[in-house]
Amino acid sequence: MKTPWGETQGPPDTVAPGIRVVSTSSHGGVHLSPERQKSVPKIAQAYAEKWCGSRPWYEEDVAACIPILLFPELAEYFGRWNDGADEVRRTSRQALKRYAPDVLAAIDEANSQGDLLDPLIQCVELPGEAPESIDDLMQDIGHNLIY
Repeated sequence: MKTPWGETQGPPDTVAPGIRVVSTSSHGGVHLSPERQKSVPKIAQAYAEKWCGSRPWYEEDVAACIPILLFPELAEYFGRWNDGADEVRRTSRQALKRYAPDVLAAIDEANSQGDLLDPLIQCVELPGEAPESIDDLMQDIGHNLIY
């Protein structure tokens, strides 16, 4: 499968209908179907496009936090290799709060209006400071999260 980062290393993982996780030799990410993409606020789509060049793709570093917060199946998927889905959501919120606060605000606003699929987006933020760098963030959530 072709991705913004090259050919995949094997077939993508289908997490749920319309949600696939891919890995390449150099990078990875999440791909959303057009139907799933409709649930993503436009500002979040634009943020992801900035890093991937294509709106249905969400690169593994920060942009993948967007669908993780929107679709509970994705948080559950990544939670298997980390400290559970709640921790994946918490660190995803921290990443967006630090690197794309306007995107996080749009996700929260859309959710408060009932526009999104994941009622858990309003999860309680646990104590702790946001990581100082993307490297610290990736260490917190398990580097190479999407592989």
